[in-house]
Amino acid sequence: MAADLESVRALARLYARRGNQDKALESWKQLERFTPEDAEPILQVARLFAKAGDLEAALGRYNRLVGIESPFKSEALTGRNTMIDRILRNE
Repeated sequence: MAADLESVRALARLYARRGNQDKALESWKQLERFTPEDAEPILQVARLFAKAGDLEAALGRYNRLVGIESPFKSEALTGRNTMIDRILRNE
């Protein structure tokens, strides 16, 4: 199972590098479901939602990250504040 998850993670990164945001999002969301304690998929999903303009979904992911201990806490706080600002400005 762990090897399969690492394959999905590698695939998600490859899709993102190649600009296939939909496939990258699908892969990161799959990882998010199967490894809910892992902060990286949550962060990547938040980034991709923000990039796609789904600010509410991105905000939800950033809020989750703020609530857990992770090396991404600072980025989560910044992302959350950015999403709130963009939502308030109706972007």
